[in-house]
Amino acid sequence: RKLALLYIRRGGWGKWVVGGLAALVLVLAVNYFVVQAPQRALPEDLRARHAEVVGLAASEAARARAEQLLNVGNAALRDADTDAAEGALARLEQLRDLLEQEYTLRIVSQPDAPSGVWRVPDVNTQARNYYLIVEAIGASGERLSVTLENEETGKVESVKRWGLRVDEATFNRVRRDKEDDGIIQNNQVGVKKRGFIDPDYALPTSGAAITSW
Repeated sequence: RKLALLYIRRGGWGKWVVGGLAALVLVLAVNYFVVQAPQRALPEDLRARHAEVVGLAASEAARARAEQLLNVGNAALRDADTDAAEGALARLEQLRDLLEQEYTLRIVSQPDAPSGVWRVPDVNTQARNYYLIVEAIGASGERLSVTLENEETGKVESVKRWGLRVDEATFNRVRRDKEDDGIIQNNQVGVKKRGFIDPDYALPTSGAAITSW
């Protein structure tokens, strides 16, 4: 009798059961496609990104960096540390994008924009760190975004202009050049070739950078 009554009243409770089942299926599907599937693909994704980087690399430094990141990712997978493995994958993708880039590095030389700045380091208030404000110009004249590490914060950022650290003599030479007529005549700092991590610099620099001033 009770079963018969439940069946008769199925219109009232049936929709809740169907709704609950649909919600459960949705949760399971989201969990699979958002969490489980990407995790299962991580080993293959790491190998694929590593292969792409090695195929682009034109220097031993780039190949060594790719190998290091692959080892970090594989170690994370062995430790079941998904976050660390995904971080290694992201860094491999950043390295691939960097190696693909080609650009000319130029000092910003507009009259209304700073071409250089100096900072007083926290560890030595009697010293100054000098930077030229530079930008990456692509083959078609477009300004490119470049991913680099801010030496003051340790953060990796994607920027279109940054401060490139130079010595005081280089900084003063560029300053005098701009003071002459508001334009820097010799504004090319270096050339970044495909397959390389760093540009070939045309002036003395450590390659260190800041991203805000």
